[in-house]
Amino acid sequence: AVVSTQSTGMYLYTSELYPSSARSGLVGLSSMIARAGAILSSYVLVLDTYDPSLVYIICLVAAVLALVLLARLPDTTGTQLPQTFSECDALFQGQAGVSGEDLSRIA
Repeated sequence: AVVSTQSTGMYLYTSELYPSSARSGLVGLSSMIARAGAILSSYVLVLDTYDPSLVYIICLVAAVLALVLLARLPDTTGTQLPQTFSECDALFQGQAGVSGEDLSRIA
């Protein structure tokens, strides 16, 4: 249930970050990277035969890295979905709280 909820959240959030012109391709790329990570995660369990603590260390590093990267993403609450890459730039340049009117002036 947790993995299903995470996947749904990934699709909802990442679709808000990308401009409309490239949204489907970039959401697909995000999905591909997530699936590659799921495939590689099964090989992490093999490390348990060498040292049981390696599995926990790798999972901890991956979780901390994900947390750091997630904290750098802008808040999209109340903002209009970006339509162009220049609007994405404005969203990522610390102007995450800009309104739809501000975004239309940037493009």
